[in-house]
Amino acid sequence: MTTIDAPQERTPRVLLTAALSVVASTAVLALVGALAQGRTESTSALLGGGIVLVFFGFGAVVVGTVADLMPQAALVMALLTYTFQVALVGLIFAGLTKADAFAEHLAAGWLAAGVIAGTFAWMAGQLTATLRAPIPAWEVDAA
Repeated sequence: MTTIDAPQERTPRVLLTAALSVVASTAVLALVGALAQGRTESTSALLGGGIVLVFFGFGAVVVGTVADLMPQAALVMALLTYTFQVALVGLIFAGLTKADAFAEHLAAGWLAAGVIAGTFAWMAGQLTATLRAPIPAWEVDAA
């Protein structure tokens, strides 16, 4: 018997670490935005971090579900989900620009900084948690 967690048991810890990394980076960026510029910039940074959390969280759940149900389709679903997410972020920015939200209520640079910082924080958190997880060289049968 082994005490090393199965991959399904490690996944929530990896995603939680990634999500907490995004929350921390977004909080720091929002604080910097509030101190440097004001409420609009802080709100924009928070919105950017929120977009990252929703999109990466949705992608992780979808790809994880497909990998459990049909492992051979996981890569295709990951690529489709990623493409969908990139297109949707572009549509969000286009919609906010068309609605003149950047003119009054949001700062485009701080929103983009929130998305970029959140993306790098998600990647760093996910990589760190994955590399620190004990992964056996082979699987031990339960029998």
